[in-house]
Amino acid sequence: MDTYIYSCCLRKFGIFQSDAVILQIGTHDLTQPTNTSAALRRNPNYAVRPSLLASEELITNYTLAFLVNLSVKRLHRQLKRYWIFAVAGFILMLLLLIPIRLAIAHYQAPHPQAILTLGGGIDREQFTAQFAQTHPSLEIWVSSGISPNNAREIFGAAGISDQRVHLDYHAIDTVTNFTSLVQDFKSQNLQHLYLITSDFHMPRAKAIATIVLGSQGITFTPISIPSNEPTESLVEILRDSCRAILWVFTGRTGASLSPRVAHSYKCV
Repeated sequence: MDTYIYSCCLRKFGIFQSDAVILQIGTHDLTQPTNTSAALRRNPNYAVRPSLLASEELITNYTLAFLVNLSVKRLHRQLKRYWIFAVAGFILMLLLLIPIRLAIAHYQAPHPQAILTLGGGIDREQFTAQFAQTHPSLEIWVSSGISPNNAREIFGAAGISDQRVHLDYHAIDTVTNFTSLVQDFKSQNLQHLYLITSDFHMPRAKAIATIVLGSQGITFTPISIPSNEPTESLVEILRDSCRAILWVFTGRTGASLSPRVAHSYKCV
């Protein structure tokens, strides 16, 4: 009776599918039918196949379950791997479009149409004022430079009208020098800018400008201001290049992740 109850429970929970369950106990096999009938006969609901020992069918079922689970895991890993490759390929493809957009912008606007000066010292405004005297048709954008009163005084002394000068103070670092003004340049249909900053700062500024301005179809001509400062490190250039790439794909520079992180960057 106990053996019969055990075999029925195994049948109920779907572990065995044979016409009859043969439980091996010691050296003796006890055969029990799979229904309440006293006689052992083939159940028409099951396929015709030889009866299995309980241990054999248990091993078979669990082996199949293991193989199916292993196949699903392998498929998941392959899809995850290909997904990473697909995203990386998509990013690479978009980044490769930047040189093309820069070339098109330079072809359509071979001469600079405005001046962009990155704030970071009074010498940059002074240089820009002198430079603007020789380019009287170009408007000037200064990103997060010296105070407005001092800047207006410098440009006024050089004979530069206030209408030509746009002072913007939204940027908190070099990356945001570009991201905070790029939409203004696009709204003015500008495709070519003079980029003015100190010589030690120019490598980083060029790297960021290539990504941020280039992704928007705006090219630039760098104008370096001589200084005695050492050139910025490659780590700084790579860091801000990555932030510029982040901005291209997300519209965020990472400067606002935390107040301490954002204000830890030196505005130059």
